Amino acid sequence: MGRRVLAVLAGVALAAALGGVAALLRDEDRLLVFAVFTASTLAPAVATALLLLVWIPQRTELAPVERPDDVERVWWLAASSGAFLDLMALLGLGLVVVSVTDVGAAEPSVVLLAVLLLGWADVAVRWTRQRRLEAA
Repeated sequence: MGRRVLAVLAGVALAAALGGVAALLRDEDRLLVFAVFTASTLAPAVATALLLLVWIPQRTELAPVERPDDVERVWWLAASSGAFLDLMALLGLGLVVVSVTDVGAAEPSVVLLAVLLLGWADVAVRWTRQRRLEAA
């Protein structure tokens, strides 16, 4: 099976799982809640799966380095752009969790601090990984 077919199947499974969780957490008619949440999250779930499993891996390869003195800049650009995409995915998933579970909002300053720290940690891990790959 191709990567795209697997991504679509993963998106459908994700939408069904979200519908199931919403049905379990709500007091209304469970079948109706499952159907509504599954239908409303199907397109975003498939798009997210395609983004994470097909599009990002194909486009985040290291760019060829033209000048040896420019290698750290290339590492930084690749790491920060990958971390940005990771943060967008994380924020989207967080929005889905808050919407499906109907959980009240956390303190905004705590949430913003957590997102900031996760972003910097992601950049650091990606930069270190790329440095080690280039050194090998």
